[in-house]
Amino acid sequence: MKLGNNHLTATVTRVYYSEGGPLYDVRSNDGATFRGVRVRGMGASFFPVTVGEEVHLLRPRGAYDPPYIVGADLASIVESTPSASTSEDYSPDSEDLQIRHADNTLSLSESGVTVSTDVFRVQGGPLRVSLNGDAPHSVLRGQQFVDALYAYIAELETAIGALQTQVATLSGVAGVPNVASVPPSSSATAKANAEQAITNAIKVT
Repeated sequence: MKLGNNHLTATVTRVYYSEGGPLYDVRSNDGATFRGVRVRGMGASFFPVTVGEEVHLLRPRGAYDPPYIVGADLASIVESTPSASTSEDYSPDSEDLQIRHADNTLSLSESGVTVSTDVFRVQGGPLRVSLNGDAPHSVLRGQQFVDALYAYIAELETAIGALQTQVATLSGVAGVPNVASVPPSSSATAKANAEQAITNAIKVT
């Protein structure tokens, strides 16, 4: 038995959800329309496609077998970009391994691992960052640390103020030299300045 060509290229015309997963309507380059086409991934991994994207279809048993999506044409990728140091941003190029979706990009390159996204989440466990296999330090919860530290500093400020008041009183007694009293800086102002150094770009909970 001779089978027909089991490979097609098509354009995605609709995306919707049914039967426990995403389904796609596509129009092949020879004008045929297929509805409810599924994507075949690797194991439990899934790569989505979008309306207007060029995809590749496979019909496992020939021309009369319903197709499924096995891949998509690459989006526009820059041929080459400069390497980046640890203090510079890096833009992925055609030689890098890239995972893209929407406005998010994960790339592996000679410049390291680059994640470009509006929000980066680590869920389900701690994030371990090590150097030469060693990760001895834990991250402070910034606001809680500032609150605890400056509450104690405020107590010291109050105590110093009370001592200075007593010294000033004693300075008025005959035979006790007059000592100039310089109050400490405001702990509330110092705390406000410290809080301005807290960044919302990294959150640890």
